[in-house]
Amino acid sequence: MARLYQSCVEVLLVIHVLSCFWYVAACPLGKCQKNTWVYDMQMHDAGKEGGGHLEGEEEEEEEEEHNEEGGPVVAPPALQAYVSTVYWTVATMTSTGYGDIHAFSPGEMIFSSVVMVFGKLMFGFVLGNIASTLSNSEAFKVSFEENLKATKEHMKDQDVPQDLRHKVVNYYDYIWLRNRGVDVSTLFLEAPRCLQEDVSYSMTKEYLDRSALFRGLQETFLKSLSTRLRLLFFLPGNYVLHRGDMGAEMYIIFRGEVESGYAKSDGEFVVEAVMSEGKVIGEMSLAYTLPRRRSVRARKHTDIFALNRRDLMELLEDFPKVKQEIEQRSVILFGHLGAPRLKDKERRSSSLSARRSGTSRTGLSVHSSGQLNRPRSPGPNNATHVLDMALGI
Repeated sequence: MARLYQSCVEVLLVIHVLSCFWYVAACPLGKCQKNTWVYDMQMHDAGKEGGGHLEGEEEEEEEEEHNEEGGPVVAPPALQAYVSTVYWTVATMTSTGYGDIHAFSPGEMIFSSVVMVFGKLMFGFVLGNIASTLSNSEAFKVSFEENLKATKEHMKDQDVPQDLRHKVVNYYDYIWLRNRGVDVSTLFLEAPRCLQEDVSYSMTKEYLDRSALFRGLQETFLKSLSTRLRLLFFLPGNYVLHRGDMGAEMYIIFRGEVESGYAKSDGEFVVEAVMSEGKVIGEMSLAYTLPRRRSVRARKHTDIFALNRRDLMELLEDFPKVKQEIEQRSVILFGHLGAPRLKDKERRSSSLSARRSGTSRTGLSVHSSGQLNRPRSPGPNNATHVLDMALGI
């Protein structure tokens, strides 16, 4: 739209300038001359107003005698002169040329010819810009509609249920309304890494500070962590997580509201809590592999940042001190449920070492009978409290 506004302003400016030059050609230094378009316009107007009246004829004869003597023509009112010149300029540049105002002197003829040629070139350039702008503005929409069409055809070919098709189409509609189909995760890929981190951290700093695991950690780590957060969109009624699923992600509500609860056998969803912007969900899933105790679904259009446990573990390899700090916090916050989850490779190595030595890093001991003694499980009430606190629901 900015290019359209710029083109319109340029056209109006050119019309104004050419109108001024057209007036100056007939009235240099404010003194209008005979044998010009101003003189012809005044004679035409005087003829209409005189209309057989003796007084009008006498005035016209006096004016003709005055002009024959070489005197200047009376200048028309400023508003009338400006409207007339603008009218002539637009008619000439668009090649309309009604002929009611036309050139008389050689200078006016030359200027009119230049305006005609320039008008053709300028309007061709402006129309080309407008067509290019409209074409570029529709490019994203055309590409988005092609992807949506391919998705619909695929769902139809795979015989996807009709209600599920509507959900998919509604999601695409929301994506278009939200960001015109642009993948926001790719906007800064060409920018330097430090700039990407600064932008991501400025968007997520407030929310990361609300997490007990990450609050107050090294800023360089938090900046790198912010680039690992993925922005997800949920429509009203869409589930963020299901009860019983094995947790592997932490969620931070960026915009909107969600509700937590459980579904009855008849399908009715029982709401136990409503969470809004800034709430952290499933924080414990970054350290433990445990089933979700609550289902969470979007209450309205909701944007959520998601952090995957695998991405966190990969990042912590570059920050050993931060990794140690997070492990200690995990034990303090969620230690009632066991030691923090290790990476698969470390866990396999620990298990193998435990089999050889008779003990494991998690504190499990092996008796001669071959049975494992595990740490005492917390009571049901305490475990429920810790799980609810960790899941944030």
